[in-house]
Amino acid sequence: MKKKTIIMIIIAVLVLGGIAIGIKIGLDYKKEDKIRSEVREISRVFDTSTDRSSLDEVLDRRLVNGGQYEKVEDVIKLYYKDLYNSLSNLEFLLDEDNFTSYLLGKNIKDDGPKFLKSRDNLSNSKAQIEEQYVLFNTLLNDDYTKSMYLESKDVDIYYRTFYLELTTLVLTEDVKENLKKEYDKVMSNIETYNEIFDFLAAHEAAWTLNNDVVSIEDSVLREEFNNLTKKLKNEEVIENNELAS
Repeated sequence: MKKKTIIMIIIAVLVLGGIAIGIKIGLDYKKEDKIRSEVREISRVFDTSTDRSSLDEVLDRRLVNGGQYEKVEDVIKLYYKDLYNSLSNLEFLLDEDNFTSYLLGKNIKDDGPKFLKSRDNLSNSKAQIEEQYVLFNTLLNDDYTKSMYLESKDVDIYYRTFYLELTTLVLTEDVKENLKKEYDKVMSNIETYNEIFDFLAAHEAAWTLNNDVVSIEDSVLREEFNNLTKKLKNEEVIENNELAS
């Protein structure tokens, strides 16, 4: 009788333990779904809103309470906040408005014919863009860097796979491809600006500035300069610096 009672107690404990484990697993799945939904909301707001405050509102709020999943939500939102800050900084540096003044008459007059200040500014811009582009891509693609966020909040390694999955859900391939194209274009334009300044410095006796427009009498040199300016993809710059014929 005692043996049967002990067996029944053991079975009851196992059943209750199984129920408890099942409940915990069910609650964990709900927390995972809630976090996934929140990450998709981050993606939606990023894609549809031009107001950064709307994105910050989602990134700053917390929906999951208690345990490791609370930490996972905290970590993934800290990660995306840093990623978007890096993206914002990079987009600011890549803005073509940062470069449109280089071939305007005032800059050519003030900084020509050697363009030392312009070259220095271009060098600084290039270094900043390269640094920010590497930082952004490291945050975006490097699992070790991403995992550092887990360590900063002492999240159990068990949740690493789930967290890394979450880091891939927001930025679309189109965003990444367009950013790469913009980066390549700006870096190419920086080189072209330097080529233009090299040309003007090397032929300083061959050109003058008339009504804020570079004027070159020699047809061969004029065509060479014109071809250099056409390499720039910023049509506003080109239109403002058409050569005097």
